[in-house]
Amino acid sequence: MSTPLLGLADYQALQGATLAFSPADGGEPLWLQLVSVAALRSPTIEGFVLMFSGAPDRVLPQGTHLLAHPSQGNVPIFLGPVMGGGAGEVRYQAVFSRLRTSA
Repeated sequence: MSTPLLGLADYQALQGATLAFSPADGGEPLWLQLVSVAALRSPTIEGFVLMFSGAPDRVLPQGTHLLAHPSQGNVPIFLGPVMGGGAGEVRYQAVFSRLRTSA
């Protein structure tokens, strides 16, 4: 079975949702809220950035984790903790990009 390729619109539909991420080590899932979905603006690159928020009591390390997508099943996503969260939260970022192809 191949990994689903989800696009900007797929994640925009989930903005505000709380989603389960399974850590690479197979531990208990961590629930993160998808707080923003932003398109990348570039003439040569197409893509988008996802920002997630989670509680500070347990932090996922940078790496590939499985998102339990409501309709697509498990989707591997490379997440990294980033600065910018408010008190009592940890922010995570995922960036999707590829070179634009000539039409």
